[in-house]
Amino acid sequence: MWSDHSFDPARMILCLCVVWMNMLAYMTIYRLSEFQSTFGTLLKAHTMADLMFGLCCLVDSFRLIGKQHIDIRMCNTLSYGLNIALGISIITLTCISWDRFYAQTYPRNYRSIMTRRKVFVFVVMSYITCAICFLPSLLGFEVDDHPPKSCVTHWQDYSSLSFSVLLLLMIGNLTITATCSFFTIKKSVNDELPSDKSHQCRTCTCDFDKRSGKIFLGVTVMFYTMWFPFITLMFILIFTDVSVSIMLINIFFNLGLGSSVIKLAVYVKWLPVFGSGFMGSCFKMANKCYDCCFPERAADILVTDRINNNLARFNSRFEPAWA
Repeated sequence: MWSDHSFDPARMILCLCVVWMNMLAYMTIYRLSEFQSTFGTLLKAHTMADLMFGLCCLVDSFRLIGKQHIDIRMCNTLSYGLNIALGISIITLTCISWDRFYAQTYPRNYRSIMTRRKVFVFVVMSYITCAICFLPSLLGFEVDDHPPKSCVTHWQDYSSLSFSVLLLLMIGNLTITATCSFFTIKKSVNDELPSDKSHQCRTCTCDFDKRSGKIFLGVTVMFYTMWFPFITLMFILIFTDVSVSIMLINIFFNLGLGSSVIKLAVYVKWLPVFGSGFMGSCFKMANKCYDCCFPERAADILVTDRINNNLARFNSRFEPAWA
């Protein structure tokens, strides 16, 4: 399908951004107390899947700089990682929609229905299911006789089974997500949140659930909008003889890859708790990098104060309304 595959600077920059931002995001979610819940567990699983996808693409991008053929076993491994990571991203997004559905429509029974143990078991089962479904790409059932020039090319050219599974996952999980979103919106319009004294202490939690539910509805729509063109196009190309420009396929793939960066930017902008923690991690990392690069000026009070002032200014701008 592809006669050649060359180094793509845009893809490498996107991969670096995806890896760096998702590492900071995972550290932020792990550290903040607001995410020590089922919602946080699902969010960490989704972030880890995006990080895994970015790492696989980054390894392939670095290899392309040397213009060398890749070992077929490594190619199978990276293809397997790409398939699992994208599959887990789709499943965990659906789980987050399901979690937000229960949090907003059944706030009284939410903690008894969505326990951390149930969510943890479901996440593990999702990984096992994806690992089994995409096993052919690891065992080499989708490899041709010639050594591929790129693992991404191999993944796109010879993964008919994998793309079929991914498309079915997208359609099925999109249906579940749309159903959850419909009933969540209907419930929020027709019913009011409980206001008796036994639930006054849960006001902050309800506000957080409402805000996060709206945000993740938009994030889910964005994810499917940016990945669906690439998955659909590759599915069509696998089973038909249609000829498509390699530039168009690269654009669609980079569009889907960029959804992870835009998703985190949305979290930072409209989810104040996450935004404050994420930017705090960025400022702290910048401070550590400054200390490593300029050890003789590590004790520079002006630079340290400037970083701390920037962090305080950001926190004041995005102070949560329920804090």
